[in-house]
Amino acid sequence: MKGETIRDYKRTLFDNESGRLSVDFSVQYNELQRLAYSFAPIHKEVTTEKQRVFVPFVSVTSVNWDSFSAGGGFFYYDIGVRIELAAKRVNFGLLYKF
Repeated sequence: MKGETIRDYKRTLFDNESGRLSVDFSVQYNELQRLAYSFAPIHKEVTTEKQRVFVPFVSVTSVNWDSFSAGGGFFYYDIGVRIELAAKRVNFGLLYKF
């Protein structure tokens, strides 16, 4: 018969961080003849790294080739405390890690 046109539609209803929903349908004489849909969810994988809170360290320093010192300390988050032992003195220090 003449005029029996079927209109086919394909639409994406949404495509965002939740997923993608697409519909495919056919209409004839303003009536829905066929409806199909597809949903593809998005799965996010969240990974977290555990940051060490307490980090010790050691150090060796040479001001000139004839004077050496050894020391160490620790960082607590981003703030550090240092002690350095030289031949006749002791140095203390406060450090910031950025």
